[in-house]
Amino acid sequence: MSFLPIIINPAAGNNEPILNTLNDVFSDDVKWEVKITHASGDARRFAEEAVARQAAAVGVYGGDGTITEVAQVLANRDIPMLLLPGGTGNGVARMLEIPVDLRQAAALWSGNSVVRKVDLGCINNHPFLLRADIGFLAKVDVETPRLMKDRFGKWAYAFSTFQHLSDLKPVAYQLKLDDEELEMEAVLVTVVNMAALVWGHRPIAAGVSPDDGLLDVFLLTRDDIVAITEVVSTPVLGTPAPMYHWQVKSAEIHTTPLQPLAIDGEGIETASAAISVMSQSVNIIVPAFTVGEAE
Repeated sequence: MSFLPIIINPAAGNNEPILNTLNDVFSDDVKWEVKITHASGDARRFAEEAVARQAAAVGVYGGDGTITEVAQVLANRDIPMLLLPGGTGNGVARMLEIPVDLRQAAALWSGNSVVRKVDLGCINNHPFLLRADIGFLAKVDVETPRLMKDRFGKWAYAFSTFQHLSDLKPVAYQLKLDDEELEMEAVLVTVVNMAALVWGHRPIAAGVSPDDGLLDVFLLTRDDIVAITEVVSTPVLGTPAPMYHWQVKSAEIHTTPLQPLAIDGEGIETASAAISVMSQSVNIIVPAFTVGEAE
């Protein structure tokens, strides 16, 4: 009998009968049990327990922050994640074309699915699946109220972006991108693993892949409202973002003065940034057709 622990973040954005739905979907040959998070770090601890108990997979119901905690534990292990989207934007699930409907996502455990190996980024020892932000977008991430996220979902970040336009001011950036060293004035840098930016599920640029062993560094120098409008509308309209773009395996980014940092929509300590990538280190259960299209 397969052992499948399900880690649930009760503070996630959706209000739905989680246990009833899972009980309907999972067959009798699945031994599933629930662990409830109450604080940051709980998901990581529960994932470590699942590894010790040799779980067949680890289910995660919650937002991208909860998913990333579990991904860090499962990196470079054979145990896959079963994503059960329950967050505000569900960026990881959307980027991997996992259904955001709970019943459909849970059905991937026994349905037409495969395991996809994806990259895991890291900034100052903090892992991220979606992106790491430095500067303006990090400030937006940190200062978008939970109430707004719960009420407006992924649109909350777009609203908050325009509310903070007065903070769109250039500062000095020193970048080491692999072996290339640059100095530029910019208003923000975002380091993308899964191409999610503001809207959470559309690419910001062609050629960005979650499993190519590379991170995509985007830098915005313009500080006008037209530029930020073009940036946030890029995923919707498919137009080129007005940003510099590099693909790297590692980066060091310093700012003067120091700028806020955030990963997957959550703030971390303010510091200079050391960034790296763990290539194809996390196994995630996805619909079978998505891998065929990706290849």
